[in-house]
Amino acid sequence: MVKLYNYYLLIVITPIVVGGFIAIWLVYRFNPALTYIPAAIFFIPVAAIAGFVSYWIPRYYRSISYQLTRDEVIFEHGVWWKMKHTVPYT
Repeated sequence: MVKLYNYYLLIVITPIVVGGFIAIWLVYRFNPALTYIPAAIFFIPVAAIAGFVSYWIPRYYRSISYQLTRDEVIFEHGVWWKMKHTVPYT
């Protein structure tokens, strides 16, 4: 699942980055002196979000645990906020 969600992240980030490169290229064609400002405004938040999500994905899947008891299944997950769900067999 970690690999799948990393692929999802790549599928989402790739068009955003390509669109950013095209927008920055258009800015560069009309005013080359202003190229660094739009590049920084665009790529710093995108890199921060992609880095955060790529950090969160494996931590989330390491936090998942199941416990089978005599009467129920206990499911726990969460990186920052731990959640516990109990599902009875009946």
